[in-house]
Amino acid sequence: MATTLKRITYKPNFKHATFIDRAERALRWCDEMRLFKRDKQAHRNVLFDVFGNTSRQPGRWLRHKLLHQMGGFKPGSHSYSYRLNLEGYQEVYALLKKQPPSEIAIVMDRFGDLINGAVEIKYDDKGNRRYHPIQNIKREIRKQAFADWWDYDIEACAATLVHQYAVKHYRHIKGGDSTVEPFPTVARIIHDKAAVREHIAALTGLDAKAAKDLIQMLLFRAVFAPHHRSRAFQMLRGDESIYYRFVNDPFVAAFRHEVKSVWHWARQHYRYERARRFLQGETLASLPGRDSKVRMEIYLSLERRVIDAMLNGLRDQGAPVFLMHDGFMTKRRVVVAALERTVLSQTGFAIKLKEEQLCEGLEDEGSDLEEVMENDAGELDDELGAQDEAVNYPL
Repeated sequence: MATTLKRITYKPNFKHATFIDRAERALRWCDEMRLFKRDKQAHRNVLFDVFGNTSRQPGRWLRHKLLHQMGGFKPGSHSYSYRLNLEGYQEVYALLKKQPPSEIAIVMDRFGDLINGAVEIKYDDKGNRRYHPIQNIKREIRKQAFADWWDYDIEACAATLVHQYAVKHYRHIKGGDSTVEPFPTVARIIHDKAAVREHIAALTGLDAKAAKDLIQMLLFRAVFAPHHRSRAFQMLRGDESIYYRFVNDPFVAAFRHEVKSVWHWARQHYRYERARRFLQGETLASLPGRDSKVRMEIYLSLERRVIDAMLNGLRDQGAPVFLMHDGFMTKRRVVVAALERTVLSQTGFAIKLKEEQLCEGLEDEGSDLEEVMENDAGELDDELGAQDEAVNYPL
């Protein structure tokens, strides 16, 4: 006997106390998803606690209404990620005859004690960076929740630190006139970044933020080829005419060549430092296998040094602080010049801090490096020509 598919339409009972409790629990869990820039990764056990048994109709209905499944799953490594289904989220609230809470109310419910100073912020320390969910709150929400706080960022942080780190080792090995800049186009994106972004935007038709992200990708040597798998090429809308106009531009061509050399010298410097630490008896973890991961490790290690130095200076100024990767937020305005001097004396890095008071309408031009570089599975060759010979250290 032939079987036919039968569509089953399930309608939840919003008058049943058990289902109401389950729906309200699921909504509370989903409320926080409105705050963050990235999709939320969740193990199936967490989903079971929130939605109940999703092999049964009530739990399945709620999960379908409230979540979009994203990303991939790898046993023992990472779970699926989820994105809020905003339309379904609003529908479930309406069926409960309630209004969704405001984003500020959600922030204060979750982080109010931290913001008010009632409890101390505790970070998840993952080696070279300290993480806390506050760092991933969307900028437009954060600037309201932290209204009147002061926000500080290191200007052109990645380019500044990697460039200075590479130049120091280049001059140590090569010698020569210390006033001559060995990587002028890389220096230009640090000291004349507005003009560089305008130039990139004019070449590509991108807005200022996208131009900044593209520069960051080139700085970290992301694969840039006229191929659909290149994220940088995707940013150019997959248009080969724009791509070739961009890569053949004299400034861009010089920048890409210099970036290769900058990372060569930064990597040699890093190997030299690791060798010294090894000889002093320190146990070191192996470097990542992929060159792109090594570049990120080098940068994050430099960022960590600078952030630690800033924290030392901020303790002297007595200001409560929330770290924001390459910067921080604080309730009181700090003395920028003193903080820059502290970083220089403790790390040797000359940085420039950008200062803004958080308020509604503040432009968001920031971009997290890991977000810019994620999903870039490509690899590039770090070898240089004969004019830049390698210096081999034990590690």
